[in-house]
Amino acid sequence: EETLLRRHIFDALAGLPVLGTAGPPTAADVGSGCGIPGIPLAVFWTNTKMTLIERSAKRASFLSYATAVCGLSSRVFVENRDLKEIKTQFDCTVFRAFRPFTEFIIPLLSVTKPGGTLAAFKAKEASALEETACLDKKNTAVRVEILQNPFYDAPRCLAVIQKAPTSSSTQFFQ
Repeated sequence: EETLLRRHIFDALAGLPVLGTAGPPTAADVGSGCGIPGIPLAVFWTNTKMTLIERSAKRASFLSYATAVCGLSSRVFVENRDLKEIKTQFDCTVFRAFRPFTEFIIPLLSVTKPGGTLAAFKAKEASALEETACLDKKNTAVRVEILQNPFYDAPRCLAVIQKAPTSSSTQFFQ
């Protein structure tokens, strides 16, 4: 329990100073799994409609239960679908990037509104910098922020990709 709180939930909340404490109007947590970072962010983003996108039916069922138990069902929604099936666009799209996210950057950016933010929670700054280096700076603005989690001493960062306001193309690579 303590490891879950310190390592995972506080890591998700460490993104608040970067993403903003007020929260966007709409947000999505892609590959939500156990609901991190989506559910902790939704607790603090009280005016945000959060969608948890999870393709596994078993995990999606857990997410529906967890949002109900947390009293978030009125503004946190679960989509039991693959990312490529999602047609809605969100002001902010977040996810924990265990694998290189360049493998699925096009579907991630396609669910992010023009002018919106895509935020990848990563362990190592070097990985985040390497993965974002190939993005076209005309269609995206990229920065990597070091996250501060005083309860867990491990490297953590957030790759923040701002989609251009007029970007409608899928040409995001240099």
